[in-house]
Amino acid sequence: MITDGQVSNTEEIIQINQSIAQEKGGRVHMIGIGSGISVDMIKRGAQYGRGESLFILNQTAIKSQIIGLLMKVIMPRLSNVRIEYD
Repeated sequence: MITDGQVSNTEEIIQINQSIAQEKGGRVHMIGIGSGISVDMIKRGAQYGRGESLFILNQTAIKSQIIGLLMKVIMPRLSNVRIEYD
């Protein structure tokens, strides 16, 4: 999700992200652009969506920040991993 502002339904968005993560096994990544973003929604939305959050405050750095996020998200996310050794 990409946003450049505040929303009035933060809790609803967080619940939707959590539902996507839990019921569908997906991940929701949150990107906030500019200074008027809802920091809480971006952070918690990514947390409950099992994704990454990114804040872009300087638009001249947008390309490198998006590429950095994409490098993180293309890696598979492991869960319930067990390693046994002797």
